[in-house]
Amino acid sequence: MLPEVLRIQVEVFNRENRKKLVNYSKSFRDIFYVIKNNYKVIGYCIYYLKPALSFKGFEMQSVLSAIAIDINYRGKGFAERLLKESIDEMKLNGI
Repeated sequence: MLPEVLRIQVEVFNRENRKKLVNYSKSFRDIFYVIKNNYKVIGYCIYYLKPALSFKGFEMQSVLSAIAIDINYRGKGFAERLLKESIDEMKLNGI
């Protein structure tokens, strides 16, 4: 999926941070989600994890690092769906 994600990244950010995106995809500490439409990758979001102090002690907290949607699929609710589903998934995993 990485070639499609890189294609979207180039369209949205004009090659900015391409190396950083590749590193994110290989990292175990970062969480990388993609959204597909008819088996085609049309967007991605990346979160990183950081410890945060709460009433329960230290917990892992996620921070949105990047999000991008293919220009042909914008305005159709895909980014909202990607964010909602990725947040729901993290909550299920205790993040």
